[in-house]
Amino acid sequence: WLSRHAEMLPQMLTYVTSGLQQQRNAAAASQAMKHLCDACAEHLAEEATMAQLIQMYLGTLSFSLEPADRVDLVAALSFVVSQLPLPQVLPAMEAIARPLL
Repeated sequence: WLSRHAEMLPQMLTYVTSGLQQQRNAAAASQAMKHLCDACAEHLAEEATMAQLIQMYLGTLSFSLEPADRVDLVAALSFVVSQLPLPQVLPAMEAIARPLL
């Protein structure tokens, strides 16, 4: 449904991201983000949108997420990165991986 109604994505991303801030909702929110990015990667793969997703992800680094939830977030971003034009792939991957190293 969302892939046919891409205009709803900004609101959905905001809603799902807010769930990451609450420990009891973090697992469901990270899985929702993964499924959302999987289903709508082609709509999210614009340079400005990817930058927003990376900023959202970087913001979650201060949250006390379980490792599995963090893996779901990286997987979510990976779906979108896979749809980026080649010149944008490496910078996006570095922005995702560097804080984890």
